[in-house]
Amino acid sequence: MNIKIHLPFLVLATVGLAQRQFFGDAWCGDTVCASAVWNGSHTRYTLVAPGSTGWVGLGRGTRMADSNITVAYPFQDSFTLSQRTTTANNPPKLDSGLPTPQLVRGNESETDGATSTAAGQFTIVYNLPEATAPSDQTPFIWAFSPRLPSNPGSADSTFTEHAEKGQFRLNMTIKHSELLLKPLPAGQTFLIPSRNNTAVQAVQAWPMPYRLIAVHAVAMALGWVVVAPIAVLIPRLSRHRWGGWFRWHRALQSTATLVLVLLGFATAVAGVHLNDPSMHFVTTHQRLGLALVILLLLQLGLGQYAHATNKSNRAHRPIQNWLHVFVGIVLLVLAGLNVYLGFGEWDYVPGWPRWLLLGWALLLIGLYLLGLAFFLPKQLRQEKANRAPPAPPSPQGKNSLL
Repeated sequence: MNIKIHLPFLVLATVGLAQRQFFGDAWCGDTVCASAVWNGSHTRYTLVAPGSTGWVGLGRGTRMADSNITVAYPFQDSFTLSQRTTTANNPPKLDSGLPTPQLVRGNESETDGATSTAAGQFTIVYNLPEATAPSDQTPFIWAFSPRLPSNPGSADSTFTEHAEKGQFRLNMTIKHSELLLKPLPAGQTFLIPSRNNTAVQAVQAWPMPYRLIAVHAVAMALGWVVVAPIAVLIPRLSRHRWGGWFRWHRALQSTATLVLVLLGFATAVAGVHLNDPSMHFVTTHQRLGLALVILLLLQLGLGQYAHATNKSNRAHRPIQNWLHVFVGIVLLVLAGLNVYLGFGEWDYVPGWPRWLLLGWALLLIGLYLLGLAFFLPKQLRQEKANRAPPAPPSPQGKNSLL
């Protein structure tokens, strides 16, 4: 099933409104199609969702925490609409202070009805009061789940995590008379579980953007949270008694960490580009990720320079060595923070990955402090002994007993 065949319906279903000045646009993804038409006081939204819909949500914004989200779910022969907000990345809750969306019912002039199940799909049309003029780059988020809420007849019902989500932008400055059917790239079908989640109507893997983002998440977690900290702990815990520490430290950082981070960065850029090219480096997670990649490259160069200029008979530790240690610690702290922020990009990430990250971070910090307390003094004594000049010969001669 390819839901993109409904884009002409989304555009044409609202063209009949052109007796007044209307502006809008339409978009189709692999799971959900949406159109929005603004008349100066309210926006009429049309959603086309799979017939297996348990709930579907649409919000204006770039992520859950800054969007007023309209959630719709089937109830009897109609839909329940619920206007919701959230903080951070918690499931959105009903917000009675927001304007109430109005479901378009029956045979009103511009639609064939509020809901339908033609071709195994639902069409949902509703009005939402919105006085602020939208822009030519109006951001939206959407989400879909095949599981019905606990009480589908109530606007305050609780519901489970989404199975699909995404972002898109609409040019809400297009006059209705100027709306054209936009050419759409060939898309993929998608996995649509039945409402009781026991059967499959269409079988295919995740759409490519989600697969790329999944690779990004795994690669970055391995690179920043596992390999890089281990490479830092190797010299801190073994430098005082093992001469091979540098070989392993450099090999891990310049090969494993670098390859994993570059792979994670490339797949993130590709995934965002395929999902919505306008969404590059717009969130704190994305911008900090770019800064970390640049800083990692500088840190690797700094480490190589510190090694190349190292002298065994140095009188003191050069500034580049201290800077290399400081930048490395800053990198790990910021990388751990950014991995945590990355969980928020997925909105409904359960609590255990955050707790796992916190526990792992505490273990790493404990081991590093252990190395500072017990092994660093030994290392400094050894370095001091290596720098000490040889004892002068005895004035009485080499074999003197004095």
